[in-house]
Amino acid sequence: LGVSLVALNLRTAVVSLSPLYDFMRESFAVSHSAQGIMGTLPVLCFAAFGIFGPRIGRAIGLERGMVLALLMIAAGEVLRAALSPSIGVFGLISVLALGGIGLGNVLLPPAIKELFPDHVGALTSLYLVLVAVSAAAPPMLAVPLAHAFGWRLAIGSWALLALVAALPWLLIARHSHTPHEARPAGDALQAWRWPTAWAITLLFAVGALAMYALIAWMPRLLTEKAGVDAATAGVMLAIYNLIGFPHSLVVPLILERGRHPGWVILFASLCLCGGVLGLGFLPQASWFWIFPAGLGAMFIPIGLTLVNLRSRTKEGTASLSSFVQSAGYLIAASGPLLFGWLNQYSGGWRVPCLFLAACGVVAGAAGMIAIRPVYIEDAK
Repeated sequence: LGVSLVALNLRTAVVSLSPLYDFMRESFAVSHSAQGIMGTLPVLCFAAFGIFGPRIGRAIGLERGMVLALLMIAAGEVLRAALSPSIGVFGLISVLALGGIGLGNVLLPPAIKELFPDHVGALTSLYLVLVAVSAAAPPMLAVPLAHAFGWRLAIGSWALLALVAALPWLLIARHSHTPHEARPAGDALQAWRWPTAWAITLLFAVGALAMYALIAWMPRLLTEKAGVDAATAGVMLAIYNLIGFPHSLVVPLILERGRHPGWVILFASLCLCGGVLGLGFLPQASWFWIFPAGLGAMFIPIGLTLVNLRSRTKEGTASLSSFVQSAGYLIAASGPLLFGWLNQYSGGWRVPCLFLAACGVVAGAAGMIAIRPVYIEDAK
């Protein structure tokens, strides 16, 4: 229950905004540049706050760290909805909620390692599927809530889910008998010095970079080149996001139990390359291409699963999780900016789609390194 409820909070503060900007403009100005900054802010916060995950886990314990993350999410959701007189203040307060998500992103894998050491694949599948739910549900509910109660309540109401999610972790922390002093001190496991950590980071970063780039620019690509209207483009983007359900469920189990995980890496690379090249060069068939493009995002669950599979202890998982997600999200933050710049520079969508395809090839090569059965605890 604790793992499930945390997972349901890991995207709400991000995806609940985009359908509500028109409602927010009734209260204060929201420029297109400000909207673009708000789109990049979550990835930067995930990277920045993820760095502190292992230190917080060692200082107060993974369980109390999870409570802290959830309270940050709840406080940020309420305060930005209730107190923001401008988009600038809204963005500053959003850092609190997004920072809580960044901590939750990093703390959840080692928590799974500690609490469910014999069921890592199954619990990873569960939490990744529920993260997909967390990304799909708020956009569908945002507009009806805003019409009924106003945009502030539509955004702030998600704080209730975070408070509910904190309850199981308070109980877990209360009954935890692991003394915090016994937890390893210092950065005994420095993931950045381990080549395999860089390989995992690279494939995770490519998955996130491509996903955020397509989320930011796919509707415009579709309306300009595929001849669909804005509403249809929005539906197609929602379908692209929902494709994450099946691969989030299956990929962790295959990686944990399969003898030949290399084919999963190859399949992800082919899907990403084929999907984005199809969108760029044959946009008339975009209804088909969004499916392989969406499957290409499986590099994200591959990376998160390998964080657990390439470590033996929760300390190793925490160190690897912090590095992979912080560095990976930092790289991914460049995706929407580069994709848009390449579109502007080239005057079309083929060059930015070629860029994403090249990233897919790099991720495939990195994945072949990352799946080798080595462990961070053995790194010298």
